[in-house]
Amino acid sequence: MNKKNICELLKPLCFYIEKPDEQILDIMTDSREVLLDSVFFALSGSKFNANDFIKQALQNGAKLIITEKIPNISCDYIVVENLRKIQNFIASKIYDIPKGKIGIIGITGTNGKTSSTYIVQNMLENIGINCGRAGTINVYTGKNTYKSINTFPDGPLFLRYINESVKSNMKYFVCEVSSQALALKRTENIEFSYGIYTNLTRDHLDFHKNMEDYFLSKKKLFENISKKKKESGFAVNTDCEYGKRLYIEFKDKTKVISFGYNQYCDVKILNVSEKNGLSSMKFEFNNTIHCVDYFLTGDFNAMNVAGCISLLIVMGIDINIIKKACHNILPIPGRLEKVKYKDKNIYVDYAHTPDALQRAILSLRKIYNKVILVFGCGGNRDSGKREIMGKIAFENADFSFITNDNPRYESSIDIVNDILKGFLGENYSVVYNREKAIIQAIEKVQKEDCVLIAGKGHEDYQEINGVKNYFSDRGVIEKYENTI
Repeated sequence: MNKKNICELLKPLCFYIEKPDEQILDIMTDSREVLLDSVFFALSGSKFNANDFIKQALQNGAKLIITEKIPNISCDYIVVENLRKIQNFIASKIYDIPKGKIGIIGITGTNGKTSSTYIVQNMLENIGINCGRAGTINVYTGKNTYKSINTFPDGPLFLRYINESVKSNMKYFVCEVSSQALALKRTENIEFSYGIYTNLTRDHLDFHKNMEDYFLSKKKLFENISKKKKESGFAVNTDCEYGKRLYIEFKDKTKVISFGYNQYCDVKILNVSEKNGLSSMKFEFNNTIHCVDYFLTGDFNAMNVAGCISLLIVMGIDINIIKKACHNILPIPGRLEKVKYKDKNIYVDYAHTPDALQRAILSLRKIYNKVILVFGCGGNRDSGKREIMGKIAFENADFSFITNDNPRYESSIDIVNDILKGFLGENYSVVYNREKAIIQAIEKVQKEDCVLIAGKGHEDYQEINGVKNYFSDRGVIEKYENTI
C-alpha cells in the first residue's frame, strides 16, 4: 500500500491542522493495536473518551491523530468537526480501493444473517469465485481470519478488511449488516453491490424505538444498493410483510428477486425433505421446477438457501451452475449444529430471538420424538421478548432447562422470572449454572429424542458483571462425554 499524504486529502474537512506533512499507511481504531505509520481515530463513545488513549496509540505506531478536540499531549494531529460522520470517507481515501475491483454483498434481517453469509461464500467458491466474509463469528479476507468484535465492524476496520481482500484477489466480500451498524452510520461511504433481506421479527427493541424504526434502519442497506445502477440488486423474503414493502418500493429502482413459500415469489419453495442429515428442496423459478440437495438442517435453512440462490440469480449466474454450487455447502458453526456425542442427538444453536427459537425447535420436532431444550435470555437487552420465548418453549419443547445466557449486569433471578411468565405448566426446571443445565439435559434425553442448547451457538464466553469468562456449550458437551 502506498503512503498517503493525509492532510492534502483532507484539507477541506479540517479546521485545525498541526504539522500537515505526515505520510500515512494504515488506520488505527484501537489504541492497543500495533500499526506503524498509522493514523489514530480518537473517537469518543458513551463509555470512554478516545483522547485518553492517544499516548498508547502513539507508542504503538500512530504518527498522526485525528480528533474532535485538541489533544492534551504533544503530537501531530488534525481536528475535525464530526469524526464519526467522516471516518469512512477518510478511510476510503487512505486505502484507495480501486472502484469496481470487489463487489460487496450485504445481508440483513433479524435471523439468518450468519448462515446466509457462509452459504453465499460456500456457493461462490464452489463455482470458482473467490469470496471474503465478515459477520458475527469471524472475518475472512483470503489472506487472514480475524475474530469478530461486532456483527459489522467500525467502517475504517471494515474497509481495511476490504482492502486486504482485494489484495488476496477476492472478487466478492459478503457480510452481515446489523440494524445498529446502519442506524449508527457505520456503512456510510461504503458502496454495496448486492444484498439479501432475510426477515424481520422482534429483537433489539432496547436499541430501536419500535419495529418500524427497526425496519427503517434495515431499509438503509437497500437504499444504498439501489444507488448503484450497474451490477447491483438484492433478494428479498416476501413471506415477511416488511419484505413485501421492500419489494414494492425497490422493484423499479434496481434488480429485485423475491423468494419464499408464497405463490407470487420469483423463487418459490415447493417442498423440503430431510433424511440422514441431507436436505432436499424443490423450488420453482421461471416456470421450471428445480431440486437442490445440501447438508443443513431445518426449514429455516431452506429459506436461507433459497435466499442465496435468489441472490446468485440477481448476480447473473446461470441457474444450473447455481444448483451445482449448493451440493457442498458446509455446516455453519453454532447454527443448528449437531455435536457428535455417542448415540445421543445434541444440537447447539445461536437462537436468541422468539422467532429463531421457535423455528429451531419445530425443525427438530420433524426429525425426533421429543425435544429437550436448554435456553436463557441475555441481560440488559430487550426484556420484552423473555416472556414470549418462555411461551414458545412451553408450547413447543417437551421439557426445558431454563438457565443463564449472558446475564451481563442484570440479576439472573429477574431474567428467569421474566421467562417463567410464559410457562403455564411445569415442563421445566430452573438450573442457573449453564454447564449443569446442559449435563442434566444430556442425562435426560433418550436415543430417539434430541437436546437443543440455544442462545449462544458459536460463542466461547459467558458475560457476567462485565467480565467475559470462557464458556463453550460445545466444550461442555465434549468435556462431559470424556468424563463418563
